[in-house]
Amino acid sequence: MIRVLIVDDEPPARKKVRHLLRPFADVEIVAEAGNGADAVAAVDRHKPDLILLDIHLPDMDGFGVLERIADRDARESAVVIFVTAYDEHALAAFNARALDYLLKPVAPDRFEAAIERARKLLAPAIATRYARRFLVEKQETAVFVATEAITWFEAARNYVLLHTRRETFIMRSTLDAVQDRLDPEQFARVNRSAIVNVDAIQELQPWTNGEYRIVLKDAAATELMWTRRFVNASLQTLLGR
Repeated sequence: MIRVLIVDDEPPARKKVRHLLRPFADVEIVAEAGNGADAVAAVDRHKPDLILLDIHLPDMDGFGVLERIADRDARESAVVIFVTAYDEHALAAFNARALDYLLKPVAPDRFEAAIERARKLLAPAIATRYARRFLVEKQETAVFVATEAITWFEAARNYVLLHTRRETFIMRSTLDAVQDRLDPEQFARVNRSAIVNVDAIQELQPWTNGEYRIVLKDAAATELMWTRRFVNASLQTLLGR
């Protein structure tokens, strides 16, 4: 998932960018900012992969934002695309290592091409972001469990249970924290208490109100409910919509 920060002082312009991003299932808007100071704070807090940045802001220009975050790790890893109504800053933008410079009003095909370039550039970093294994408790010791071996995760108060096909392990964490470490194209949040490895699903049985009953491939043929609240967003990501 590509985490995006939108920076523009005009709410209608931010709305337009949100609309342009809507077709991209692997994009998540983590924050928006209407001025430079809020943009810098959002970079620190959310560490976006991609910053869609306007030039003219109330308190500083887009280049000032980049200068403020220049010494931060997030700036080294974030891709910047300028989205602006002013064409005279293009050279300065590329000197600031921007990936692209889009002029408003942005044509959808031009925007799509820029996002595709960003996706290719970010792919190696995103691929290594997700956890390959978890350290879990086992009796008086701890062991590593490969992420791919886990069929589903279950919330249990201040702990999370990691279920494989034959064993269950326990880890002190929250389900939300675990979800942040998982590839959303491989693991689906199916209800408030469960995250499922989609390769471990034996079948989906249509239920009422757009929900599904999930049957897993584990030894117990575990059944879980994929509730309506989580169906749409998860399926769109899994199917690449």
